[in-house]
Amino acid sequence: YNSQGQAVHWESVIMTRMLIIALSLFIENSILKYSFLNLVCIIFLLHHFFIQPYKYRSANFMEAISLFFLIIVANINTAKACFITMGIIPSGPLKIVLNLLSFAEMSIALLCVFGVLLVNIFPQKLFSKIPKIHF
Repeated sequence: YNSQGQAVHWESVIMTRMLIIALSLFIENSILKYSFLNLVCIIFLLHHFFIQPYKYRSANFMEAISLFFLIIVANINTAKACFITMGIIPSGPLKIVLNLLSFAEMSIALLCVFGVLLVNIFPQKLFSKIPKIHF
């Protein structure tokens, strides 16, 4: 931490997270891969909540939201990977559920894009009332 109470080497934490996520691509078992990614994202989200590394609340909020969305996407992909690994071809209501999960995954991606646009266009108006989380 520096004199303002900010984490000064947070970029190294972000680079470590990206390296772990990139290395997870070499895990061949889909269930293991997505479960590992889920665990990594949860650990980094908890770490982020405790450290609150950025000076601005909006930056801390957006980082937490992006990690939360990564966790949701990892859970959706874990569910899909279970069927693929077991060689089950979903049909009937199960196929509808998996299609809804795919739709949710695409919706999250679009929500992230629009969220970034909103934050860049209206940063002060959107985040001036968000309280800083202290643990």
